[in-house]
Amino acid sequence: MKNKSIFDLYPNLEVYYETSDGTKFFSEYDAKRHAMTLRDKRIKKVERPAPAPEKATGTKTGKNKEPEARKPESEKEETAKNEEKPEKEPEARKPANKNTKSK
Repeated sequence: MKNKSIFDLYPNLEVYYETSDGTKFFSEYDAKRHAMTLRDKRIKKVERPAPAPEKATGTKTGKNKEPEARKPESEKEETAKNEEKPEKEPEARKPANKNTKSK
């Protein structure tokens, strides 16, 4: 198993310990205990590689951002219609009283 793949399997893992026979341990103590049973008692500490630095846009306006995924024309038009016209709430109706007399 490659170093990268164990970190992919355990996203919160920052370090592990590998004995000379290739066995990996989360705890240094466990690795040392296992190494005592081996002829080669070396233990290698393996740390998570640093994340790759993000590319700078070079401007504060963000003009160099990656383009957004394109929407089909019909979906764009529908989205534009929904943004332009907010839904109106229905007006409350007053009940008609036929039995009331006007003075």
